[in-house]
Amino acid sequence: MEREYTRIAVLFPAFGLVHGELCRIAAEYGAEAVIFRVPASENANVDPETFVGNPDASIAAVGVMGSLDMLRSVASETPTVRPDVVAWSCTSASFIGEEDTLTHQVEVLSQASGVPATTTSVAILHALRIRGVKRLCVLTPYVPELGEKFLPFLESHGFEVLSHGHAGGSNDEEIGMLTVDDFALLARQAWHPEAEAIVIPCTAVRVGRIVDQLEADYGVPVILANTATIEHAVRLAATG
Repeated sequence: MEREYTRIAVLFPAFGLVHGELCRIAAEYGAEAVIFRVPASENANVDPETFVGNPDASIAAVGVMGSLDMLRSVASETPTVRPDVVAWSCTSASFIGEEDTLTHQVEVLSQASGVPATTTSVAILHALRIRGVKRLCVLTPYVPELGEKFLPFLESHGFEVLSHGHAGGSNDEEIGMLTVDDFALLARQAWHPEAEAIVIPCTAVRVGRIVDQLEADYGVPVILANTATIEHAVRLAATG
């Protein structure tokens, strides 16, 4: 029997807290998200407090999660739910790391699952391209040491970062507690009048009213990680 909806196998960090957001957004696109957890280390019981005030620990964790072996291992489990598409839903673990690893993440996910695949960072690039924007204001929820690593990633793909700001969240708990008011304040501090879009990475951010508020305030599209991930996955499932 053929399904009337898209099923997305979502690979999500083991310590991630807002998988419900992905399921809700998927439903808005007429799709279904099935969550597969990606370990952040060989120790399954990583304490999120490890990352507070310790950017090196965060970078080490995303390196483990985003490694080709780890993604291949988890993606190989997804055929059990017969997905139409696979998405690695983590921004930092799809832009931080060796270039050779990052450029092969999608290929490895697709080969292991047998269906088209994307990552959050790839999805953000896609969202920007289909909207025809180049000049960006970037608002990250991260500590600056991590958030500033996202900027050269965007620039290496042909985008111009005119301004940026960082909210200082050290782990998913802190990032998930950021409110629309926090991002509104960050936007006021970082906004550049020539920016054509606002980009907010990290799948730990709760969407809430952020998009509506910032788009109303600045009159440009706002690209959020979770929305971009689901949007691209649905498009891939439809087009292959």
